[in-house]
Amino acid sequence: MKQAIFIMGVIILTVGMNACKSNKTVENSSTEQTVHNSQNSSDKVNTDLVEKYWKLFEIFGTNLKDVPPMASDAYLTLKAEGNRAIGSGGCNNFTGTYQLGTGNRIKFSQMVSTTKMCLTNMEIEGKLHQVFEMTDSYYVNGDTLTLIRARMAPLARFEAVYLR
Repeated sequence: MKQAIFIMGVIILTVGMNACKSNKTVENSSTEQTVHNSQNSSDKVNTDLVEKYWKLFEIFGTNLKDVPPMASDAYLTLKAEGNRAIGSGGCNNFTGTYQLGTGNRIKFSQMVSTTKMCLTNMEIEGKLHQVFEMTDSYYVNGDTLTLIRARMAPLARFEAVYLR
């Protein structure tokens, strides 16, 4: 029964988020070009960043090997279509949007999450949501994604995981 309620909640959330999208037409051609570029920023996205399974391994300087285990991997995937960010905090799934800018700028918004209570390390999940609120830029070095804010120490670091 709980699983059916959870699935219905995710479906309603997904439908609701898609309903919020609008297809506004802009008469000014320069503004229209700006809107077109921002909506399709995935066309210019670094292929090292999107469509990858980024597994969290460090958050606010804490290596996840040094903390109690979570129910599942905490991970992030940035989808090119619709600039969607999806993943898991280790217990609850989340979804939202991201916007890329020049100079490796990134902004997460409309981040929502399921609300299951797990008997494992929920602290990391809460910190991951803080990371999404704080992040304003990123860098990719090989198979490592680092989310940062200004000149601060890395907020979170992820490693790319490939299917074999």
